[in-house]
Amino acid sequence: MAALLDENPLVRTRATAEPGLWDRIFDESVRYYSPIGMITRQTTQSSVVDGFKIAANTEIGLVLAAGNRDDAVVPSPNVFNIDRPSRRQLGFGSGDHMCAGRWAAEESIGRIAVPSYTADSPHFALQTTASQKWAAGSSAATPIFRSCGVDMPIINFAYPDGSSTEIVCDSGRTLMRAALENSVPGIIGECGGQAMCATCHVYVTESDRHNLPAMSEDEEEMLESTESPRTLGSRLGCQIIMGGQLESLDVTVPPAYL
Repeated sequence: MAALLDENPLVRTRATAEPGLWDRIFDESVRYYSPIGMITRQTTQSSVVDGFKIAANTEIGLVLAAGNRDDAVVPSPNVFNIDRPSRRQLGFGSGDHMCAGRWAAEESIGRIAVPSYTADSPHFALQTTASQKWAAGSSAATPIFRSCGVDMPIINFAYPDGSSTEIVCDSGRTLMRAALENSVPGIIGECGGQAMCATCHVYVTESDRHNLPAMSEDEEEMLESTESPRTLGSRLGCQIIMGGQLESLDVTVPPAYL
């Protein structure tokens, strides 16, 4: 939201004068930059979608980011416009299984954090001296807020062919995010780190497993649908937060996405 307000100063000026616009700004920001790029679902029966036959019990990916830019539904989808007649967006999914974080994000970010920051720093600007890397729907180098910590955990990624890649990352980064920022092969992160796919699956070495927190039910469930075989060391990279006691980590990248 903050980046879009910087790119659209007239919207920022209007929001300052009309606080009632913040809900519109939130919805249009979520439509424009979908926080969840894709979600996975499994069909319960055979279906035909736009002429394509999909068998029952097929795992499919629903690309929410593409739906939010569908020009058959959204006029001029590549334009940031808070005055659209319809505020409908798919950034958090839809229906009975919509992401529960949608309301928390709207309240904490759309109605509190960004409006408060804008009020305190009405002339904030993007940092333009550093290049931006974008991965899985979010900025790898956030233009306004940057980590100033000195703790730089180390992650070593080993590959089935015997080669390896070592990277350093900011404390507090997930393994998945650090891998995407450093273009580590084999880590995809299609869902943007929501534990809604298994494309950041890694094998953690036996010596490091005891340093990791217990799995959540969501992680446990997604690890049942990995492309590469699940092992005792299988974890989702989006659920591994580097830093603190986890100063270094050795993992092997499964062959599925290499």
